[in-house]
Amino acid sequence: MRPQVVITAVQSRWGSFLSTTKSETLQREMNEAAAAGFRFLPRTLTAVRRTAPLLGAYAHEIGAVMEKSAVPSPEVEYLVVGTRRVSTLENELSDAAAHGYVVTRLILSYDEQLLVMERPLALTRR
Repeated sequence: MRPQVVITAVQSRWGSFLSTTKSETLQREMNEAAAAGFRFLPRTLTAVRRTAPLLGAYAHEIGAVMEKSAVPSPEVEYLVVGTRRVSTLENELSDAAAHGYVVTRLILSYDEQLLVMERPLALTRR
């Protein structure tokens, strides 16, 4: 049984909580929030394992908090990489660094390593 994708986005004037089971969705949601002036709070990235013991199923959920500061900050773009293999993570990190991304947060979740990187949006407009 495949876990169902869960997407939660709660947004207020000063904060936004993002939650999903897919790293690609987290990246899209983070970039949408960034376009609205929110910035990722690195220490808030979490991975929680949800289980259904009677069904023998489990899924992990990734959560992150975004914050809007009263002081405008430079626009950024986020890249989220989730992989089970360290070699893949190394390759993705090298490629992202070559394109101007810097590591913001790395966590080890139940199924994969999750890496969040950011770069100034101005670098994508070149």
